[in-house]
Amino acid sequence: MVVLAHHVATIALRGRSACSNFVESAWNLPVPAFSNPKDIQKTTAKVAEFQNG
Repeated sequence: MVVLAHHVATIALRGRSACSNFVESAWNLPVPAFSNPKDIQKTTAKVAEFQNG
């Protein structure tokens, strides 16, 4: 869960071409609308909720 949240933040800050350990599933991760901390936090929280249940 933490790793996926990290990748969401990396994609938000560096774009879809950012280096990732999840290359095959990075396209499936949501991207925050903006690269500000609040939007990144909101999007990573959604990923965490989805992973938990």
